[in-house]
Amino acid sequence: MTTPSARIRLLLFLLVAIGGAAIVSPEAVIVFVSQGAVSCAILIGAFGLGRLLMSAVPARDCPIATQFVLAAALGTGALSLLVLGLGAMGIMHRGAWISVIAFLNVVAVWQVARSVPSLRAESASKLPDECGMNAMRWMCVATAAFLALGILASTMPPGSIWQAEGNGYDVLEYHLGAPRDYFDAGRIGYLPNNIYSNFPFGIEMLYLLSMILHGDAVRAVYTAKIVNLLLGVLAVLAIWRVGSRVSPRVGLAAGVLAGTAPFLVYLSGVAYVENGMLFFASSALLASLSVGDAKVNASRRSLLAGVLAGFAVGCKYTALPMIALPLVGFVFVDAVRRKSSRVAPVVMSLGVLIAMAPWLIKNGVATGNPVFPLATKWFGYADGVWDSSCEQRWIDGHQPKASESSIAHRVGRLKDQILMSKQFGPIVPIGIASIIGATGLAITRRRAADRRGNAIDNGTSSKDATASLMLACGMMVAISLYVWMFHTHLVDRFAIALVGPFSLASAVALFRSCSDRSTYCGILGVGIIAMLNLSSAKDLFSLGQDAGAERYSVLDLEMFGRTDWMTSADSPFFPHVARINREIENGGRVLVVGDAKRFYLDAGADCCVVFNRYPFADAADEMSPEALLEWIGRRGYSHVYVDWVEMQRLRSTYGFWPSITPELFERLTKAGLAPIASFSRSDDGRAYSTLFKVPS
Repeated sequence: MTTPSARIRLLLFLLVAIGGAAIVSPEAVIVFVSQGAVSCAILIGAFGLGRLLMSAVPARDCPIATQFVLAAALGTGALSLLVLGLGAMGIMHRGAWISVIAFLNVVAVWQVARSVPSLRAESASKLPDECGMNAMRWMCVATAAFLALGILASTMPPGSIWQAEGNGYDVLEYHLGAPRDYFDAGRIGYLPNNIYSNFPFGIEMLYLLSMILHGDAVRAVYTAKIVNLLLGVLAVLAIWRVGSRVSPRVGLAAGVLAGTAPFLVYLSGVAYVENGMLFFASSALLASLSVGDAKVNASRRSLLAGVLAGFAVGCKYTALPMIALPLVGFVFVDAVRRKSSRVAPVVMSLGVLIAMAPWLIKNGVATGNPVFPLATKWFGYADGVWDSSCEQRWIDGHQPKASESSIAHRVGRLKDQILMSKQFGPIVPIGIASIIGATGLAITRRRAADRRGNAIDNGTSSKDATASLMLACGMMVAISLYVWMFHTHLVDRFAIALVGPFSLASAVALFRSCSDRSTYCGILGVGIIAMLNLSSAKDLFSLGQDAGAERYSVLDLEMFGRTDWMTSADSPFFPHVARINREIENGGRVLVVGDAKRFYLDAGADCCVVFNRYPFADAADEMSPEALLEWIGRRGYSHVYVDWVEMQRLRSTYGFWPSITPELFERLTKAGLAPIASFSRSDDGRAYSTLFKVPS
């Protein structure tokens, strides 16, 4: 099935990806291979589940590679919901889940083996290479350098890189922190101390599955991060298949442009959800474009597109207006354009709801609001879940400040965070120009056709495939940018799903002609973009970028696989973790105040996110220091840990409980709370936190 040149390209790709990472750190490759084996087992199992489910969605008219991508996306989302359902019933036994994943891997191998004859027939029926296709296939090797950087980023412990993300604060607080709470509890349930656990956890369920398969939360951390990395790889493959609907050249170029986007390297360093959301969004786009191709079973194809878009919403609520809405709108407009049935967008909307339903039900049962903590004005919340002060703190913490709400400020953020962002690279201005040009051309063609009395070609020609693709990309870009500007925190990664449309539109612009000259110019353009992106991706690892500061690379710190840098007594990041865990191991229980980075702390360290109700804050507001100490003791706490720096940071940003102040702990100290250890990260010895002993 593969030619000698294809095998050479694959060998060179692996050599650059694995060898490049090994040159920087052999330890990183060892971690990637050992931990990544479990990550691959999870996603291969997801593919096997997806192939079983795809039997309900006839897609034999699609190329095998397209079927595989859609099956991988469908199976990944379905596996996430399977973890949610069984986890809610307390079925989190390691042996049971090893059996499930092993069975699904056998199914995946069997399904691939069944597809071999079709793959051979499909390869034999392909036309001879034209228009520099052989040179374009070699261009794919460029993505290997970015995969090497992704491997390095994914094998560093969470909390060690990306200062812009608070050194992984969100990851430790809830992307990995909440799954650890579930893992320690042995079931998925309501977490009254972590409001973020009420968001859809489509990708976090795969992180939880990593913990279950390892039988330990912290040991599973690199497996979880490599799952995130591989979801980015799958997203690139999905974008390649979308572009291949226009032509093989556009597909390859789009895949390379997406695969060399620095943002994917950046996101591989943290266990977030954006890589998974990009994968589901690109797969939903692929399925949406194929709805009009289906001669029969168009409704099932629409349902598949809706379910995949719903899985994207299961990663982050913003995907509903930024991904699901424009794709449903495209299917509707495409149906009008083709003068076909208008049922497709209705069925697709139903698919979105079906995929979202488990998360809405979980939230509704636990909090009385299916989208808690959102839309409380309309849906409210159950008694005891929240109070007015928490609600106001949430609103104040997640709405723009008065100085940031002006149109000028929002436009400036749009320019800095997306249009001219090095994270996205040059595909943004090229893609936008391409979409605008395609829109103008379509309007011109439509007017010319109206004057002649002719109909626009709505068949399956390359021109129509290009028109459909640009229409879908244009709708995603226009709606997403509007939502991003006026209804989000103006954080660049919230627009990650636009990597697909920008890459596809740029590929169409670079390879608009099939001539050899145009193709080689396009290859040159992709090469220049890849080189610019490589420079930006390498800069992500640079620290000390302030004026006059010495620059150095975080890669030089050799943190690959060094979880002990986070959990040991001499940790340069979190020296308090080892002491707290030691007290818990000795039978103690610790009330953690000011800090909510739960992941590295053992069960028995009770954290609370600042937006939740906090019984300690309520007690501090009502009791004397002596009574409060007695209250702490009755709750079974042997120690109290206070993070002074985090308390100050939260008070100046998101807000903090008014009753909890440094002065409170001065009064508690006079009442008998004994400081037994202080922790510092700097040579000057200034403590950022203190551990207190509760009197007997």
